[in-house]
Amino acid sequence: MEQRFTVFERQHDGVVTWTSVGTTFRGQLSVQAASSARAEKLFVERARAEIRKLPPSERAALARPIGVWLQDIRLELSLRGELGRRHVARVFPLILETRRARHDHVVHVYSHPLRPTERFAAPKEPGFVLGDWLRRVISKAWADLTDEEIEHLAKNGKERIKHVVFDEQACTLAQAWAAARQDQPTERGDSKISLTELPRLAIDVTREIARDATSLGMERPAIDRAARALALGAAIDARTVKRSLTPPPSARSFVVVGPPGSGRTTMLRRTAHALLMLDGYEVHNNLDLVSHVWELSARRLIAGMSRLGEWEKRVLRIVDEARAHRAVLCFTDLALLGVTGRSRESDRAIADVLEGPVSRGELVVWGETTPEGLQRLADEAPRMAELLPRLVLEPADTNETHAMLLHRARSIERSAGGFATAEGTRVYVEIDPLAIPTIALQTRALFAGVANPGKSMTVLDRLATRAVAQRDARANASRAGDLPDAASLVLSVLEERTGMPAAL
Repeated sequence: MEQRFTVFERQHDGVVTWTSVGTTFRGQLSVQAASSARAEKLFVERARAEIRKLPPSERAALARPIGVWLQDIRLELSLRGELGRRHVARVFPLILETRRARHDHVVHVYSHPLRPTERFAAPKEPGFVLGDWLRRVISKAWADLTDEEIEHLAKNGKERIKHVVFDEQACTLAQAWAAARQDQPTERGDSKISLTELPRLAIDVTREIARDATSLGMERPAIDRAARALALGAAIDARTVKRSLTPPPSARSFVVVGPPGSGRTTMLRRTAHALLMLDGYEVHNNLDLVSHVWELSARRLIAGMSRLGEWEKRVLRIVDEARAHRAVLCFTDLALLGVTGRSRESDRAIADVLEGPVSRGELVVWGETTPEGLQRLADEAPRMAELLPRLVLEPADTNETHAMLLHRARSIERSAGGFATAEGTRVYVEIDPLAIPTIALQTRALFAGVANPGKSMTVLDRLATRAVAQRDARANASRAGDLPDAASLVLSVLEERTGMPAAL
């Protein structure tokens, strides 16, 4: 059953707080984390646990209003309580809920997201003024709050409303009746294998893409079409496919082959984004209805496994979880699958365990490697290498490199934002477009073994890091022309990577 929650998000001092709004839960759900992605994960876990424990008689607690909006309203409160008479003037974030009282009557309810039990229904009367009415009712409700508590309720940091969608079956009347007769526990039984190993050993790339927590780079139409043809089917275009609310089909196995720096990881993430769009995420916004791409490392799979047969059990559990949840396993070191796991006692490697499920179509494996790594995999595990279609990714030429660098520079400028100085002016990070050809030219003969656009991106990211640092130090060096020239910057990056002095 699909569950939808509206969440009030506040980001302040590096802490992200998620608080449920717009529901009539017995208690408010609130979690804190270091990032929005982590806060969402904790919130969904808490919400699932609450829904499972919710008896059928309280199912109305999940009822959602017609609409929920966040409004910043300035109130001049006159507080008269146990602490005496005080006057407070602040901007407070208030939640406006629209609920239907009858089929022809709509009620507007105001509340503060951090005090959900205090709800004020706006009256419908002639001459009604929202500001005066809110000032009166809130001054009376908050009369005994301390100054610190009121300051905590005021607008503070970045605040917004977000929506969370997931699947969870609440306790049914039959389950509650059986539990009363002590025939079975109240919580529902789930036959699907739970995810335990994958969240602990892998990175959920699909969740990061859905929450805009990772960069997808610039579109490369010809290569994108070839990747979608291998991973999603030759007749499928992720932007024109008919959306569906049914569980998504599994993708197909393939491997991206190219030199380091050619954009293999970015290409895999763009393919994961295409799979997310194919599954209709834009329509339902429910990550439980899409295939997830999990980024794995062969070395990490066997980390800490010292006994014979121990790592095989872990890999088999991962295969069972991926098969049950229609997940995709994406290996960043695919070339090592043919040797990882072998020892003096056993000749079995990870590739030997994955060959069967991949050949039967029960498991989807993506990966990236160099041409030399693919040859190594073919020598060590020829059957596994034959099962993976290959997408050859050539290094970007000069024009493509310039376009990708400019796309990355504009992305850095948007994400960096502005910085307010003591004089009240705002300083922004701006990368001069004329620095793009200079970076590409200076890095052409450097970083042997690394292709473009990767090696030029390294210098551009370093340039952006220095620009942000100088902007935060309130220096007048927000433009690329005020920073060290690209040639000296390339030398500094080369010295950091090699540990030796460098010269052009």
